[in-house]
Amino acid sequence: DDTQLWKMVPRFSVKIYTDTLYTKDNRNSRMEFVISKPEMSYGLIKTSPEEEIPNYSDTYGDVIRASLREALLVNGVNEANSKDFLDHLDLALQEEKSEKKSKKKSKKKNKMTVPAGQNCKLVQHRAYFEEALGGPYSITLKAGDMVLCSDSDEIEDDTDFIIEHA
Repeated sequence: DDTQLWKMVPRFSVKIYTDTLYTKDNRNSRMEFVISKPEMSYGLIKTSPEEEIPNYSDTYGDVIRASLREALLVNGVNEANSKDFLDHLDLALQEEKSEKKSKKKSKKKNKMTVPAGQNCKLVQHRAYFEEALGGPYSITLKAGDMVLCSDSDEIEDDTDFIIEHA
C-alpha cells in the first residue's frame, strides 16, 4: 500500500545455513580411524573484531531471538533444527551476560571417528545476523554440529540436519 506513511522493518536480516567444517574420505580403507575434530566455537561471534556490538541486554536478546524465529519460520526450518538454533542462542545470551568481561566463547574439541569405507563430513548450523537498517553490526550464531557419513561421493542427510542457504 503506497499510502502507508511508515512500515516496520526488522532490526536484523538473518541468513540460516549449515556450514561444512571438515571432510574426510575413507572409502579406500579397511580400517576406521579416529581424529581430533577441529576446535569448534559455539555462541554469538562478532564478524569483525573491531565492531562494537551493544551489550546483550534482555531487550537486545529479544530482538535477536525475534529475528531468528522469523527467519526459521519464513524459511520452513523443521522443528528439531529450529530448537537447535534457539537453544544455542539462549545459551549464548546467558553466557554473554554472565561472562561479559572474559569474552570467552563455548568451545568443544573431541574425537571424530571416520568408519572404514565411508566418506564423512562435519557440519555446523549457523545464522548470520546483519543489521537491516545499515548499522555496523553483524553477528554469527554458531549452533549445533553433526558428523554425516556415506559410502558414496554424495553424503546423504537422512536427519534433515543440513539447511541450504536460506
